[in-house]
Amino acid sequence: MREFITENKTKVILAGIGIIVVIIGIILVITIGNKNKEVIDDPTPTPTAEPTDTTETYDITGLWYSDQDESDTLELLEDGTYTSTVWLADGDYTVVNNKIDFVDLFGGRRSLYITNNGSKYTLDYSAGDISHTYYRSADEAAAVISARIDEAAEMQQFYKSALMQILLTGEWLSANGNSTLNFTDKDYTIVYTSAIDSEVITATEQYEIDVFEVKGGGYTIAWRVTNSNGIEFYVQNVTISVKGNTYTIHSGSFPLANTFSKTVEIDFKQPDPNDNMSAIIEQNMQYDQEADINTSDKHWADALQTVQNSQREFEAAVVKEIVGTWQGTPDEAVTDLSVYWIFNFTSTGQYTYSNGVFSETGTYNLGYNLNNQYHSAVYLQPADGEEHTINFYFSGTSPAELNIDGDTHPVYIKTGA
Repeated sequence: MREFITENKTKVILAGIGIIVVIIGIILVITIGNKNKEVIDDPTPTPTAEPTDTTETYDITGLWYSDQDESDTLELLEDGTYTSTVWLADGDYTVVNNKIDFVDLFGGRRSLYITNNGSKYTLDYSAGDISHTYYRSADEAAAVISARIDEAAEMQQFYKSALMQILLTGEWLSANGNSTLNFTDKDYTIVYTSAIDSEVITATEQYEIDVFEVKGGGYTIAWRVTNSNGIEFYVQNVTISVKGNTYTIHSGSFPLANTFSKTVEIDFKQPDPNDNMSAIIEQNMQYDQEADINTSDKHWADALQTVQNSQREFEAAVVKEIVGTWQGTPDEAVTDLSVYWIFNFTSTGQYTYSNGVFSETGTYNLGYNLNNQYHSAVYLQPADGEEHTINFYFSGTSPAELNIDGDTHPVYIKTGA
């Protein structure tokens, strides 16, 4: 009996332990479930990134504005066609990734690339040194154009100032050492000293720069020149080369010598708007901000118009100047054995010419070409030969010089009226 009771008591204890284990397990399951539920039902979820456009998904349709020309717009239509006001002929376009391929009505092809610049998109074209960008708004494109014009004007102003400093700083010396050249802001003076008898000849001419271009290692200049007789002519392709501190200037219109050099240190400075020299430079070299800085057509046309308005006066001056005796020699150094080539023009239209081997006489007429450095022409009709033409320009003052196109003739100096 005692054994039965003991056995039953043991079973009850074991059963009680089992119930306790089950209860603890249920409690754990409920607790874990509630924790998971709390996480799932959290009313403040973790924020997620908003989806953004990419160059492949960005909607490019609509109107775009060029940074090259304010009137240049490009409109991409939803049907795969486009219209362009300036740069392209109208046509079709296709998009592959970030590349837009254009085929115009005539079969011409161009490509633009969709570029993500952070907060904005642009359509970009690049071919070597040529770049072209379209913006979504006219204001963005206008701001780029304005900044480029300001930068170009600033650089052009700097190059103006540098050019004048090159011309005015120090004395220039000819290659043979016989002539010096000195500039002011309005004129230049060449002084020639003969190596034979030390005779000194001085020539002063006024100049006004119409346009210049910075090329490689120097400048190419076009300017108008007025000699002491009041004859105004235009000279293109005046060049200044720069190698370190050595500067060389060349012009076929310079009297007495054509090429001069100097070695001098120049501290190039940005022009000061309050400086008088800057004002002179600005007056002498006008710059149109709306024009391409490398384009001289407008300036040259203005210059020619000035002369054409007074062409009768110009022609009369040439007619007056050519009358007289002109003498030159092909010898680099003049000696007692030098042979002189001589022209003589009369006021009645006759001429004579001799060069020690050949001579001719006849009649002449004059013509003019103001678009050329050789601004005039003399049509020679020999008494016993065919007519031939010599293009020429005058330079120098006292004495004047007759410069003939080509390498056949020397420079002729006027020795008599």
